[in-house]
Amino acid sequence: MGYLYDGHTVMKILSGKGVSQRVERLKKKSSCPYDGIVFCSRNLPNDSFLQLIKPARRGGHPVISNKYFHYELRCSLFHLFWLPYCKSEWSTHIRINPNKKRLTPKGVLEILLLVFGDLDGIHVHSFDEKVDLKNQTVRGIVKKLFVPYVRSLKDFEYKQETYYYGERSGQQTKVYDKGKEQGTKEGELTRVEKRKKYSGDQRPTLKEFLFSPESKALSSLVLVDVDKIDKRKRLGKFIKQHLTIQEAYRSMDDAMRKQFKRHEGYTNPLIDLGKVFTDDAVAWIRISFSDKNEIEQGLLDYNSREETAV
Repeated sequence: MGYLYDGHTVMKILSGKGVSQRVERLKKKSSCPYDGIVFCSRNLPNDSFLQLIKPARRGGHPVISNKYFHYELRCSLFHLFWLPYCKSEWSTHIRINPNKKRLTPKGVLEILLLVFGDLDGIHVHSFDEKVDLKNQTVRGIVKKLFVPYVRSLKDFEYKQETYYYGERSGQQTKVYDKGKEQGTKEGELTRVEKRKKYSGDQRPTLKEFLFSPESKALSSLVLVDVDKIDKRKRLGKFIKQHLTIQEAYRSMDDAMRKQFKRHEGYTNPLIDLGKVFTDDAVAWIRISFSDKNEIEQGLLDYNSREETAV
């Protein structure tokens, strides 16, 4: 038997207990470069949390939308799934979007503590890294962006005003007009976003994730400075014949690919996306913690609370 929990009812319960207010106090105006993080644990949500949200439980398989887990809770702060149908060592997944909800690192920890009761045993399943580039159009970025793992044009498509590289279930990259989404003019803000997903035995712990905020996904992308590539020479002429770097690379022979990757336009890109992300991630971590010692102490302080967030 599976159950779906009503998100509006859950938020009313959490508000009544002061939980949502505590999380609100930990919000900041500065953005987070993680546009969604999926945490996982071998443990189920703690009993006190399950008892707290029990009034929001709704019955049966007909209303269950998730085919992987028996229990599903989607509220405005997080999406929670637990007790998988198939055999798995990872009993619980929780997705939090700190960028959309303007959460600080401590705000994220507050939610995790609410659900699990402590922070031990929490790992990172996947996350989406993003950078927002000002005064860059989507087509301008796509023309120059090289995504090394995309081998076929079948894995490179334009759909609903977004360019997709790779499969959604994998390490997908997206490029789209974030400014237009926010109601500004085209080209004022272009978002480049890439997913990083870990296999089961490689998932970092929560502590490792906070300790190492450098880019794990966007650093693999190269925004080639095509203006440095001489259009009078063979490589430049070849690239000019194609609409995008991605398409040009697919048509290159091995010798030209080696020449391309040694070229200054590739080795010194127009924008170092990995560095931009890392700088933003470090700034986000420092909203709550100034260094690794403070992170260590912060995790200890959360785990040593006499009472959980509920």
